[in-house]
Amino acid sequence: MSLKSSCSLRREAYHGVVNSGQLSKLVHEINHMVASYKNMVQSVGTHSDSVHLREDLQHLKEQCLRTCDSAKNCILPQLKSETREPCHSSEFTKHANQFIGSVNLFIIEMRRCKSLCSRFVISLDSHAATTAPESSTNASSTIPADVSRCSSDSYQNCSSLEMEKFSRDLAEAEAILETLENAITIHFSTSKTDPDKHVVNTKSRRRSWRIGKLFANFKTSYA
Repeated sequence: MSLKSSCSLRREAYHGVVNSGQLSKLVHEINHMVASYKNMVQSVGTHSDSVHLREDLQHLKEQCLRTCDSAKNCILPQLKSETREPCHSSEFTKHANQFIGSVNLFIIEMRRCKSLCSRFVISLDSHAATTAPESSTNASSTIPADVSRCSSDSYQNCSSLEMEKFSRDLAEAEAILETLENAITIHFSTSKTDPDKHVVNTKSRRRSWRIGKLFANFKTSYA
């Protein structure tokens, strides 16, 4: 997909005018970007690591995040419409499920990248490369020759702003995933009750499951 058509598709998705075929292309584009991002993350902290790689990672992350937000703006209205008037569009449901899986994988890779970048620090502003003081001897042998060890103060100065930006991007991706999970919960809930009652926060569902398991184990121990 060309850059021009990709930008046009994201613009249409933002306004919610993308059909099923266009949505399929948008999800495919996201899958391709996530796969590329994953491959690039694997080079962080190795001999292939460089300022250029970190810049490419940052640009690809931002591009993928914008595309995910555009796809979300396209999927949510359709999900809400089908929730009110179910039409059982299996094709649309397939694309929605694929998109959720892609966003989930994107978040996993973002967390991994954040962890690696905080350990092997390269300042994108000054183009000066340093390593975190806690990096091990074995790990440091695989990083580029121009990467030097720095003090704790220097480490925090050259990475804090980048890590803050990374945290904001990660929080945005997690918000997109949670919004989609809640919308899917409504979409597949029983139509006999008010769909609004089925909106359950992802963290609340996990907490309720842990509490239920705790009581189940408690009852079993006294059986």
